[in-house]
Amino acid sequence: MENFEGLLEDLKSKDSKVRADAARDLGKVKDRRAVEPLVEVAQDFDGDVRRFAIWALGEIKDREILVTVITALSDDDWRVQREAAEALGKMGDVQGVGPLLQVLETSNDALHWHASWALGEIGDGRAVEPLINLLRDEDPQKRWHASWALGEIGDGRAVEPLINLLRDEYALVRQYASLALGRLKSEKSIESLVSLLGDGDFSVRCSAANALVAISPSREALKWYEAGQDEPHNRYIEWVIDRVESD
Repeated sequence: MENFEGLLEDLKSKDSKVRADAARDLGKVKDRRAVEPLVEVAQDFDGDVRRFAIWALGEIKDREILVTVITALSDDDWRVQREAAEALGKMGDVQGVGPLLQVLETSNDALHWHASWALGEIGDGRAVEPLINLLRDEDPQKRWHASWALGEIGDGRAVEPLINLLRDEYALVRQYASLALGRLKSEKSIESLVSLLGDGDFSVRCSAANALVAISPSREALKWYEAGQDEPHNRYIEWVIDRVESD
């Protein structure tokens, strides 16, 4: 990697690959002196240069770049939009919530996860109701994306909607709803989570067991599980019970 001054010079290169590489390397350096030059190349005609500039600005996490990053959510290159969403999540500034919620309403599938992740990282309560509404979306990917974000935010309003999602037809949705309930640590979800210990999907059963450990239920709750699904899972459940007992 070149020295800092050399990287700044490379941002002015006529070669777009050199500019993109310089932007990426400046993100690794995380020197705030690079903010203004990176904001400038975030308007570059080349998509790779713009996306690495936005990524680098997200790594530096300077509040002065918020407007630039939020503007990049509307870029015509979805890769730039992706980096902008992730940058807002890394920065954790609540000013990013409104723009990210707009992305959830209009985004393609490739961008939806990144906006959901960012909202979970920011953890602002204004995102809770829109995310709860997404739990009823016809797209199962959007349902599990929203489940993950709600678990990260940790707002109790999500408990009942997530419990309802434990009956979803898609295993991945049940899995992430279980994990979210574990993060929310609501005892109201124990009975529903215990019922998933007999789920036909191994990952769902393990997620439910992890959630029960996170909520710290009594050993009796876990003993409702009737062994017999498969040997690896039975060993996993025994390990979970041992963890509960040792708490």
